[in-house]
Amino acid sequence: MLTRNQVRHISELRNSSYRREAGLYLAEGNRLVVDMIHSGADIVAIYARESWLFQYSGLCRLKGITTRLISEEYMGKMTALTTPSPVLAVVKIPSPPLSEIPTLTNLILLLEDIKDPGNMGTIIRTADWFGIRHILRTPGSVDIYNSKVVQATMGSIVRVKQYEMNAVEWLNTLPTGVPVFGTVLSGDNIYQSTLAPSGVIVIGNESRGISEEIQALLTTRLTIPTGVSEGLTAESLNAGVAAAIVMSEFSRRRSPSV
Repeated sequence: MLTRNQVRHISELRNSSYRREAGLYLAEGNRLVVDMIHSGADIVAIYARESWLFQYSGLCRLKGITTRLISEEYMGKMTALTTPSPVLAVVKIPSPPLSEIPTLTNLILLLEDIKDPGNMGTIIRTADWFGIRHILRTPGSVDIYNSKVVQATMGSIVRVKQYEMNAVEWLNTLPTGVPVFGTVLSGDNIYQSTLAPSGVIVIGNESRGISEEIQALLTTRLTIPTGVSEGLTAESLNAGVAAAIVMSEFSRRRSPSV
């Protein structure tokens, strides 16, 4: 049986500073938790209702994951969701070394001050879809272990390695010849530009775009052209949508059939 202190500890993981101190985060919901189990997330323990354990306790034993039966009352106190799910996982926050970032052989995503949890989660999930396994973000970005971000990734947060750092300092350490692409309103048409199979793709803040300091370090400035030739149209694209379009075009160029 869980103690009140244990319940308090888990519920406190909804707080960003407490998550960082504990090195843990929460994942909730059947589909998300099961996906994370199969993807090899470093799960400390799973707390679930009896119906969930009846179906998945065998899988958890196979993966060596501790499970605990929890009451509806305690689940309501621990959850970050409006409507408690039947399962909650406590997961270790990974700390991959910077040396693992393959700047010379793969595409890397650099996110500058992405603030919206939905955008961040969508970008991580889309990167996973297109095979981009490394995402860098600036300290001004939303906490990726925020429950809304975790939910929006639908398990991709386990498969895509995350790094937080000063973007300008990191870009200045890149080896000579590594291309740095950025999406700006005054850039070249992405569909007519030369794109490399490796390098860095920068996605800027939802309202300000890419900062002047980082724009100065771009080697290629890209834009997504509007489909409207005359008349009014939207001022800009949502950051998550723009990132998806850019990643899709880079992926298309890498395809052997293109």
